Amino acid sequence: MALEAKQATSQASVSESNRSRILQHLYHHGISSRAQIAKALDLTPAAITKITARLIEAGVIEETGDIEGSKNRRSIGLELDTTRFHIIGVKFARSLVQIGVFDLCGNALSLETLPTVYDNTIDDTVVIIHQRLAQLLTEDQSIVAIGMAVPGPYLRNEGRTAVVSSMQGWRKINFINEFAS
Repeated sequence: MALEAKQATSQASVSESNRSRILQHLYHHGISSRAQIAKALDLTPAAITKITARLIEAGVIEETGDIEGSKNRRSIGLELDTTRFHIIGVKFARSLVQIGVFDLCGNALSLETLPTVYDNTIDDTVVIIHQRLAQLLTEDQSIVAIGMAVPGPYLRNEGRTAVVSSMQGWRKINFINEFAS
């Protein structure tokens, strides 16, 4: 039974990797046919068809219509739907905290700068961030992820910054414990 579970986990990992590679290809290269993607990623056409069907069903990619394929054959173009899903980004920069909502191309849909942060207002700022994130998630059902940029160096295994010269208070915040859910 352990071998079957390990094989299933391995297959799931390969599938996730292939989905990610297809999405990266479409992000970087724009409209592409299934055959172009298969060739670029060295995957079988059957694998591409299976994966792209699921991505279309999920609304992550969409068909664009006929495009010219190799040897003057017509193919159906695929592209990433960059407007359907949104991402929240939170930027911590010493005394500056910004919260924005972005489409999948990184275009800002909204951007808000919180009041200037001082060492003695960091805890209040963390509360405000939680409130704003909850509000944005309630208002926009298309948000699928939240990313944060913190002043570095960042000790990812510890969840905190190592050195922030002008705002030592940020070193006390464990970003993983505080914001991961």
